[in-house]
Amino acid sequence: MTRGHRYFFFSVVFALVLVGLISKSYLLLGGALLVSLAVGIWIEKVDNKRDEKFKHHNAVHNYHH
Repeated sequence: MTRGHRYFFFSVVFALVLVGLISKSYLLLGGALLVSLAVGIWIEKVDNKRDEKFKHHNAVHNYHH
């Protein structure tokens, strides 16, 4: 995932929470927070997926960031 994609999804999460706050509806705010959490978890999984193939190599060679 490129930096541009990551910032786009972070902007989407921010916009969802902002819409929930502006609406002054606890139901909409709660829904926006849940959707934002789901998007954030999905982004994290996609972002970490590219590193999975290197985890074994790092463990074998005792390489730590």
